[in-house]
Amino acid sequence: MKRITILIWPILLFVLLGCADIMDPSGAANDILVGGTKSPASDYYYWYEGRRIDLIVNEDYVNILVDTNIVNKSNFSELCSEMGVEAKTDLDSYGLFKAMVSKEGDHNLDYQKSVDVLRADSRILKVLPYFERGHGAEPIGTSHFFYVQLKNLSNEDTPYLEREYDVESLQEESERLGTSIVKGFSNMPDWYIMSIEGSEFKTAVDAANCFLETGRFEAIDPAFMFNFRPSATNDPNFYQQWGLKNTTNPGYDINVEGAWSISTGSGINIAIVDQGPDPTHSDLESHYSSLSYNAQTNTVPANYVNYYYHGTQVAGIAAAVGNNGNQIAGVAYDSWIMRVSHDLDFFNPLASSQLAYGINWAWINNADVINNSWGDQGGFFDIYSSILESAIANALDYGRSNRGSVVVFASGNYGIMDYPANSDDRIIAVGSVGPGGYRSSFSGYGPELDVVAPGEQILTLKPGSQLDTLTGTSAAAPHVSGVAALILAVNPYLSNDEVAGIIQFTANKISPGSPSTYTYGTRSNYMFSEETWNQEVGCGLVDATAAVSFAQALSTIPSINDTGMDVELLSGPIADHHSATINGGYFPESADILLMPPLINSAYSYYWRVSTASYPNWHPSLQYTYGSHAVVSIPQPPSSSTLYIQCFVFNGSTLVDVPSFTFTVNPY
Repeated sequence: MKRITILIWPILLFVLLGCADIMDPSGAANDILVGGTKSPASDYYYWYEGRRIDLIVNEDYVNILVDTNIVNKSNFSELCSEMGVEAKTDLDSYGLFKAMVSKEGDHNLDYQKSVDVLRADSRILKVLPYFERGHGAEPIGTSHFFYVQLKNLSNEDTPYLEREYDVESLQEESERLGTSIVKGFSNMPDWYIMSIEGSEFKTAVDAANCFLETGRFEAIDPAFMFNFRPSATNDPNFYQQWGLKNTTNPGYDINVEGAWSISTGSGINIAIVDQGPDPTHSDLESHYSSLSYNAQTNTVPANYVNYYYHGTQVAGIAAAVGNNGNQIAGVAYDSWIMRVSHDLDFFNPLASSQLAYGINWAWINNADVINNSWGDQGGFFDIYSSILESAIANALDYGRSNRGSVVVFASGNYGIMDYPANSDDRIIAVGSVGPGGYRSSFSGYGPELDVVAPGEQILTLKPGSQLDTLTGTSAAAPHVSGVAALILAVNPYLSNDEVAGIIQFTANKISPGSPSTYTYGTRSNYMFSEETWNQEVGCGLVDATAAVSFAQALSTIPSINDTGMDVELLSGPIADHHSATINGGYFPESADILLMPPLINSAYSYYWRVSTASYPNWHPSLQYTYGSHAVVSIPQPPSSSTLYIQCFVFNGSTLVDVPSFTFTVNPY
């Protein structure tokens, strides 16, 4: 499909991907797995987004898969003693456990010899490696599972859930290589869980590589066993919601009271992907959506375990019922809460796929905002989950009828950015500040941080209709999810990028202390030429009233003079300047058009909006801005269509002009 690119700054970006032979970044061919056997000269590696990532084996731990017909709970300890391994987890339902390889007594062998001894035991089906991650993080394990993404056989314009995928290739290669297809999922029809149990593969990493290197699949995921867990710690009750109204240090809260005079989040769905919230909590249950999901079992409704507090705490901050005379008020206290439950276990070989299915279920079932107060904490070393990132991208691309669900992640509690909060620039990554406005000592920060929110001793709810406090970036994230819901309630036509841009642009540029603690530089903003930003607090402390007011201003065209927009051809076969017609069939891959608002001033900020007539599979999109210029990508429309481009010009917080231009776009 041809794409027309409207540029107001002539920049071209070319991305070249190899599609025949898979090469490493240096251009040299990698060792290829043939028939499931890894070349002895090949180190461990895997493929991620077209590049080879080398892995370093950790020689302290392995995961062991045993024959459950022989090994059970009663003789598990005996087996470990006989084999000279120290079990670090219990035997799970798959027959898998984590072990430390013993190097004492009769088993004083090096790592590889120890692994070979274990693999020779008839009771052991697989011995599976751990890999280093760097940053002082714990090594990450693998299991007998891996994931494969099928190629799409349908037109790219076909809606995601209606596409036909190449299942035949999966069946053929699985049979040829001796692996088994465990299952696929209706809400992610392009991904399947595979198992090496019964095959000749020694590791799932080898098997995943082998599948990708056939050239018949879109992507693979070795199913690394991420340590996904809540980004929170519990503290004694602190009976004050300082995050909403900070009476001790005014100005260091989210300034929500003014926003509530405009919006309370009515009609907006916030999905809480977390440990299942208490379904009968007196300050939550009346605002639970009728739709909920258990991500671990792929069933409905959501699961609830009374000793898991975290999901209830997070839901309370985002959306506890307000004005009901009971306990507390959430940020978006009239919104609906969608429960998407997961236990966030440490030792779970399928955690990344389960969380992916939960996120995918949420956007498919009309979640407007998806809150994720969890992550793999302590850093990572080129370890990714393609299936989890695929689900996040689906939510960002297809949620809210292709406007995109707003996806919020906690930045983490180890001083560096968590994964997957740092995996996609479109995610709103949220750090934590304390009541004095300083970055919390634990709060993850770095280039991917977007904003901060209150995250220390935040009064919230806990199971049993009780109150509790929560500390951590887990508490900060739902403040921002609530603000996103307030924004969408007042202006539901905003894209997720617009919501994120508004939250970042209107954030309070806090800098407590004397001299100022945080010095702000600039970084690019999707909608504005640039925004002020600091790596420790991002764009600042989220400001609910400023953000909601801004969104409301964009909900209607202001009653000021619409001065029009000058359009000048820079390149491309348009017959004359100032043409309002784009004929797609006569275009090369792109055409350059200069769009100049009449008011250009270095003190002004420019916000761009692209909108169209209603065509379900035609989605022109803003790519980026540069001062008073913007880049818009336009796919070929199904029929003659109308494209509207508006530029909202701000002098500070005052909207002073809305120049616009209307194009007719023809597919021929």
